[in-house]
Amino acid sequence: MAHESFEDQQVADILNEHFISIKVDREERPDIDSMYMSVCQMMTGQGGWPLNVFVTPDQKPFYAGTYFPKRSAYGRPGFIEALTQLLDAYHNDRDHIESLAEKATNNLRIKAAGQTENALSQEAIHKAYYQLMSSFDTLYGGFGSAP
Repeated sequence: MAHESFEDQQVADILNEHFISIKVDREERPDIDSMYMSVCQMMTGQGGWPLNVFVTPDQKPFYAGTYFPKRSAYGRPGFIEALTQLLDAYHNDRDHIESLAEKATNNLRIKAAGQTENALSQEAIHKAYYQLMSSFDTLYGGFGSAP
């Protein structure tokens, strides 16, 4: 998509006139990538890269997808068509967009709460560390007496 769409003047014109585009480096910010990948997986049932997520001005995601060809092809919606349809829906069916954004945000909250509930306690982490440390062979490396 970098060359096919993002360097294309027609796509750039649509993005620059109607959207605020932000590129996130998934290796620099895996936390942001993980959150938006969860959104994409919730909305589409799959994930991958390049990852494209559209959010409301209050930063609530309402649409996500991975690769979009510039124009509809291969059974996939084209990026230009997706942008124009999203723009139309945002202006003419705002309640639906807000509803989608609220559902996605609530699902993220539920997922985050579940992860917190299942997180290991500090006590369990320290106990595991000390158990591993006590069986580590500082002379030859590894754990236990086996080579």
